[in-house]
Amino acid sequence: MRNKKFGANVHKENNFNVLKTVGIYGPNNAGKTCLIKCIRAMKRVFLNEKNGLMSNIFTKSDVCELGITFMMVGRKFSYDFKYDVKKEEYIYESFSDLLKNPSIQP
Repeated sequence: MRNKKFGANVHKENNFNVLKTVGIYGPNNAGKTCLIKCIRAMKRVFLNEKNGLMSNIFTKSDVCELGITFMMVGRKFSYDFKYDVKKEEYIYESFSDLLKNPSIQP
């Protein structure tokens, strides 16, 4: 927030500055496309649509694990899951409301 010129690109939420837009860049074959696919899959999971997840080509595992932490209406939430690609079913799900203990100081 040193540059007020781009202040309209920042949303303030509970003393956090959250960018409305972000750029993803890096060398080829570094995972940029995989990151976008994971974000898209998480969106589809939230919308209860076919998620498009696939097995891990490096570990040959049929289980895909994803998680996300986000803020909404001033509260912080976490959603994690494990999805079996072969069986097409969720084998683990956790949705948590993350609370901050005011008596513990960092």
